[in-house]
Amino acid sequence: MKKIEYILTIILCMSLCTNCSDVLDKNDLGSMSDKTVYDNAQYTLMVLDKLHRDIVPSWEGGIAEDCDESGPNRVQKYPWGQSGLDDFGRWNDTYGNIRKINSFLENLAAGSLEQETKDLYSAQAFVMRAWIYFDLTRKYGGVPIVKNAQTPSDDNLFTPRSKTSECIQFIVQDLDDAIAVGNFPYTWSGNDAGRLTKAAALALKGRVLLYWASPQFNPNSDQSRWTAAYNANKEAKEKLEANGYGLFDNFYTLWFEEMNREVVFVRRFSETNGHSWESGTRNTDKATGMDGWNKPTWQLAKAFPMITGEPITESSLYDDVFFWKNRDPRFAQTIAWNTCKWAQLEGIEERYWSYPPYPYANPSCTNLGCRKAINPNATEYQIYIGRNTTDWIEIRFAEVLMNLAECAAELGNNDEAYAVLKQIRARAGITAGASNMYGLKANMSKDEMTRAIILERQIEFAFEGKRLWDLRRRRMLQELNGMRREARMAALKMTEEEFAPYKNLETDFENQYDLYFIDNIEIAGEDRMNVLNFPENYYFYPVHSEDLVTNSKLEQTAGWDNGTFDPLQ
Repeated sequence: MKKIEYILTIILCMSLCTNCSDVLDKNDLGSMSDKTVYDNAQYTLMVLDKLHRDIVPSWEGGIAEDCDESGPNRVQKYPWGQSGLDDFGRWNDTYGNIRKINSFLENLAAGSLEQETKDLYSAQAFVMRAWIYFDLTRKYGGVPIVKNAQTPSDDNLFTPRSKTSECIQFIVQDLDDAIAVGNFPYTWSGNDAGRLTKAAALALKGRVLLYWASPQFNPNSDQSRWTAAYNANKEAKEKLEANGYGLFDNFYTLWFEEMNREVVFVRRFSETNGHSWESGTRNTDKATGMDGWNKPTWQLAKAFPMITGEPITESSLYDDVFFWKNRDPRFAQTIAWNTCKWAQLEGIEERYWSYPPYPYANPSCTNLGCRKAINPNATEYQIYIGRNTTDWIEIRFAEVLMNLAECAAELGNNDEAYAVLKQIRARAGITAGASNMYGLKANMSKDEMTRAIILERQIEFAFEGKRLWDLRRRRMLQELNGMRREARMAALKMTEEEFAPYKNLETDFENQYDLYFIDNIEIAGEDRMNVLNFPENYYFYPVHSEDLVTNSKLEQTAGWDNGTFDPLQ
C-alpha cells in the first residue's frame, strides 16, 4: 500500500500478459463486465485498492486554521463566524463513493471468488463505508443511509435523512461486521502493509462511540452512551495490545519510522503517489513553491507544560524570554521558534529565522513554525509539491488510550484516566517527580480531569487534524469566541549588518537570545481585523442548497434557514 499506484500498475500488467507477444490479445479492463472483474481475485483487489485510495483519509493542510491551533495566513470565513449556508460543501462526491462501495459489496457477493476472499475484501469495504458515514455524521448529524448501489431508475432514489442515532447504529454495525470476519487480520506485511485491519475497525468504533457520547450529540449526558464508548475503547486497547500494538518509544520519529507499533489506521504514500503537507508547512525557501499552512499560535505554544508537567503559569522554571527552555519535550518536537536549530533537509541542521527583514517570501504569521511530521532527512525531491511521502496516521494507539481515558473520567474512574495521562506523559519525556504525578493535579474532579484530557489531546495531537473535532464534540467552540490568535514576533536589537557575524550555528542564542532580539506578543495575520466567533449552529452543518434541490426529501438542519431536521435524535 506504500506504493499502491505502482503496485496496481504491476498487477494489471502481470494479469494482462504472460509475455509481451500476446498483450494485445487481452481484454480492455474498461470494457470488462462486472462478472469478469468479480470472478477474478486480482481484478477485484484492484477495485478495492482504488476505493482505498479515494476514501481513506489523508493530510489536511488548512484545518488547523479553523480553530486556535494555527494562525490565519489567509482570509477565513469559518473561524470568524462568517460561513453561510453553502460554505460547508456538497454531498455529491461523498455519496458517489458510497455508491461505489455498495456496488463493490453487491458485485463481490455475486461473484465466484472463494468465501474467505470475499469476507476479507468485504471487511475492508465495511470499514471504508463506516468511515464515510462517520465523517458525514460528525458534521451534519443524521444523513441519508443508502445501503444499495442506486440507479437513476430506482423508485427510492430520493432518500430522506435518517436520525443521527440510526446513522451511529449503521456505522457501528458496519464495523462490527468487519470485526467479526475471522480472517480479517490485525496487521498486514510486505506490500499489503497499510491496508485496513481489524485493529483499525476496533479503534474507529471506539472513536465513533466516544463522539456519540460527547456533549455535541449527548447534551443530557446519557451515561449509557459513555458506558458503551468505554467498553468499545477498552476492547480496542486490550485487543490491540494483545496483537503487538502500543506506544512507540519516540514521539517525534513515529512519523518517519513507518508502520511502527503505534500506527493503527493509516494512509500510505510514495513519491509516485504523494501529498503536499511538507511543502505546504516548511519555510518558503524549502517549500518548493508552496507554503502557508500550520503556523502555531502563541496560545498553542503556551499550552505545552514544563518538563515537570506543570503549566507554565505555575512553574518557577518558566522564563518568558527563553520560553523554550525546560519545556515538555513535545514542545520542541512540534514547534520551531526564531533562532532554534532545525534540520529540514537531508539531516543538515540550520537556524530557523523569523524576524524582519524576513529571509522568506511568505513568513509565518505567528513567527513560529510547525515541526510535526516534517521529515528532517527528506530530499528536496521528496518535499516537492505532490511528492511528500510521509504516511498519514489517522488513528494511532495514543488516541485509543486517550479515548479510553476520557470515557473512564466521564464514568468516575479517575484512576484509569490518571494512568493513561501518566503513560502518555512518560513517553513524551516529562519527569515523574517525587509524587509520581508527572505534573498532574491530584484528586481532580470529573470536570477537571476531562479538561486535563482535552489539554493533553491538544498537545499530543497538535496538527494531526484532531483539535477542531475535539472542540466541536465537547461543545467548547464558544470558549474561543472573542479570541484573537496571537503571534510571538521577534525583532533585532541591532541592524542586520551588525548582526551578520553572529548568524551561525555557533552563536549561543539558547542562552543569549536577549542580547540580539526582543519579542513582542501581537495579533496574528488576518485576526487583526476579526475575532474568533463560532455560532451555536456550527455544531451541525447545513445541507447545501443545491443538494436540497436535487433531493426533495431532504430536510435542512435546524438552526439554518428555518431548518426542521433535529440532529440530536
